Amino acid sequence: MSRKSLKGLIVIVVSAAVGFGLFFGVNLILVNRTVTKPLENSLRQVPGVLSVKAHEGSGRLKIDVSLGQVQDFHETYSSLVRRVSEIVGKREYELDILDHRDDQLEMAYYQMHYDIQEAIATGGFSRMASALEQHSRDLGLSGAKVFVDQRAVYLQLQSGSNYLYAVFPRTPGGVPSEGLVFGGTAGP
Repeated sequence: MSRKSLKGLIVIVVSAAVGFGLFFGVNLILVNRTVTKPLENSLRQVPGVLSVKAHEGSGRLKIDVSLGQVQDFHETYSSLVRRVSEIVGKREYELDILDHRDDQLEMAYYQMHYDIQEAIATGGFSRMASALEQHSRDLGLSGAKVFVDQRAVYLQLQSGSNYLYAVFPRTPGGVPSEGLVFGGTAGP
């Protein structure tokens, strides 16, 4: 290969790299201005939201929302989902709720999740509610609420100043339609 053709090849490769870099950089800035920042600002307006961080991950938009204590987790979560859907449309996203759990709440969650999964599989939500109420009393929790809608079962537990929020999808395979991928609940 001659020097002239080698220089031409280098120019082409460098130009392509710069072009791709500019394309992806501009795309990142546009997504940040048109989706990420408006989404974060909108979600911060929901009562109980302490912080929000939206970012790209695993081919979908990941949204981490840290919640404080709320009166009605189902209402708060539904408000978050509505606001996200208004901004991202039909794009797939994962909504992770960050709570403030302790060992007692983790143990309660572990004991209660069997009743919740059984109710999702069998439709026995009345039995589930009774079982969760009994678990709550037995474990000495200061608060326990469960909400059921067509999409999911929502669990809200409280022990003193600690609280746990969890969402259990009711759809086959645990993945609902409409672009939402339920995220896990994690403590700080």
